[in-house]
Amino acid sequence: VPQHAVKEHGDGWCQPEIMVSNGPFRLTDWEPGRIMVFDRNPRYHGSTRGNVARVTLDLAVPAAELEARYLADQVDALSSGWFGSEEVIDRLRRRFPAEHSTRDSFVTVFYCLGVGMPPLDDRRLRRAMAMAVDRTALVARGRHWLPSPASGGLVPPGMSGHVRGVGTSYDPHTAGELVAAVSGDEALPEITVLARQGNEVAAQQLCADWRAIGIPSRIQTCSWTDYLATWSKASGPKVGVTTWFADYPDPDSFLRFCVELYLPDWRHDRYRTLVEHATRTTDPADRLVTYEEAERILAEEAAIVPLMYESEHLLLKPWVTEYPSVPVKYPGFWKDVVIGPR
Repeated sequence: VPQHAVKEHGDGWCQPEIMVSNGPFRLTDWEPGRIMVFDRNPRYHGSTRGNVARVTLDLAVPAAELEARYLADQVDALSSGWFGSEEVIDRLRRRFPAEHSTRDSFVTVFYCLGVGMPPLDDRRLRRAMAMAVDRTALVARGRHWLPSPASGGLVPPGMSGHVRGVGTSYDPHTAGELVAAVSGDEALPEITVLARQGNEVAAQQLCADWRAIGIPSRIQTCSWTDYLATWSKASGPKVGVTTWFADYPDPDSFLRFCVELYLPDWRHDRYRTLVEHATRTTDPADRLVTYEEAERILAEEAAIVPLMYESEHLLLKPWVTEYPSVPVKYPGFWKDVVIGPR
């Protein structure tokens, strides 16, 4: 972001007629919350293999209308990674199997805990909650396609730094014993489970698993944009169920940025030292060892618990002849998309 543009225009720095950018496409039209239009940037001199001149993103299309647009050939690509409706994509992939594909996607669904307030400040209870979660049942419940149960760390499979087998195993019996040790003769307070849009089914499964070991809970839903504000205002013990899409293909996106954003009250000196070291070292092997230790600390502390790893389900019209498979859908990949004759 160019500092001089922000200083000169303030909040208006990102308007299409003002925004300074140097990518393969430039923003030419924007109705916030509804539509964004990008045209190829004639000043871009990087390599390109595609022929797309304009990209239009529909940001708030109802599911029924989205399906109608695809059937009317008004949509070239429909992706679960771009907030496509599961039900719509499932119907369309069954009707047009040749137009459907599944691709790797650096996405982890997880829950985080408000560790600054009792009883969630007790690591025994947090570990009990992690042990009580049946991830296999979780991914199968109400899903039109199955993601992978998260048996590893927060960093998803396929990304450098993924640690297999570090996740907490399903053990409801031990979980119940830990809950009894924490609560003693007193009943635990009710926990609010804040579910981000699209994660309601996961929240329902979590609450069922936790009630089975004596942890009362209730669900509160919110939109994607309201999640952090709702979380900060919620009182009492709280758990958030949400999803992290990698902003860049590196463990730092998950283990530093994501953790700092969703666990602002969690303090662990060793973990912080490890992550800071990983940002400085230039030795790839050293980075991987560092991130593995960090993932083991996350699993032991159970302050943020991975639930499942998502894949991208994609529907492409037959005339889209090239559509790069990249697990992080930064806008730059549009420059290599090829649209053939209809």
